[in-house]
Amino acid sequence: MMKRVVQDGWTPKYYTGDRKITAGHVARYYGACMAKMIMGNRSIVQIFSTRDIFNAIPSIQASMTKNCLEDLTTCLHYSDDWDTDDGEEWDDIYPDPKVEAEPGTAKFRLKHGRLEDAYNKVSTVLLFLLLLFESILTFLPSFLT
Repeated sequence: MMKRVVQDGWTPKYYTGDRKITAGHVARYYGACMAKMIMGNRSIVQIFSTRDIFNAIPSIQASMTKNCLEDLTTCLHYSDDWDTDDGEEWDDIYPDPKVEAEPGTAKFRLKHGRLEDAYNKVSTVLLFLLLLFESILTFLPSFLT
């Protein structure tokens, strides 16, 4: 978000003043993206519609405000191409140290590597829990008789 604010003059609607993006906001955003995908990729205007209840998605409305969803979506779409343009200005814009990729890393991994790694870990855990639950349900009747 800092890159957009400093270089492009963009002003966030929700994250102003003392409001900062936290891990909880990112988790709710990820859930909102999954709900949006399940419900047919409706636009943000449709999701928060108060006139057309068939387009609105109440679970997303309850988890975050429209301005919050717009700000996080804007940051996701426009803040991932900084590396090739202004890598030397990193320390001037961002307070965190820059994480360098290993030489020979594929270009798509430079942008989405951390997200992909986290998604793979979560998917593995969920698959394990699903298989465990299925095996418990399979053998439960034999234990009860």
